[in-house]
Amino acid sequence: MQRTHGADVMDGVRVVANLPEFRQQLRAIGADMERKAVREAGRAAIAVFRKVAQQQAPMQKPPATRKGHVVGTLRRAIYTRRMKSPKGRAVFRLGFRQGAKERAKQRDAYYWAWVEQGHIARGPGQRLKGGANTRALQRRRIRASGKGFVEGRFFLRRSYESAQSRALDAFYERLGRAVQKYSQQ
Repeated sequence: MQRTHGADVMDGVRVVANLPEFRQQLRAIGADMERKAVREAGRAAIAVFRKVAQQQAPMQKPPATRKGHVVGTLRRAIYTRRMKSPKGRAVFRLGFRQGAKERAKQRDAYYWAWVEQGHIARGPGQRLKGGANTRALQRRRIRASGKGFVEGRFFLRRSYESAQSRALDAFYERLGRAVQKYSQQ
């Protein structure tokens, strides 16, 4: 891929990286086709993030320690969705499946935030007792002592940072193809 001022050239498809040029090309294909082109490009970009997040999601070594827990649940639970958004925007979400319906399909990753951000290890019957202020104080003390706090894996943050440029390239490449496809119609 060659980088030129304001544009990339890939396999005969011209991908514009200059926003005013993009807008001009998008207006030329019409509002309906513009929305489709941006959605296609957004799907390509979020797919890159999803793939990297699935690769970097930690897996428990078999055999799984909890009854009904299957190795690789966190990876299988990652999904992407297009969200409702204001006119002229395309918003996509990367999330984790959770709940009873997903538990039946062995994709319930209710614990993803604990893995990502870390948590205070508690066993059965060891919950923090007291009011909100007392529990907050106990959490601060446990974190400060370093004992009983499980550090986060930060796999989502790492995957986001490592895949940004690839996702942007995928976005621009798919947008260029879509603009070319819809301008021919």
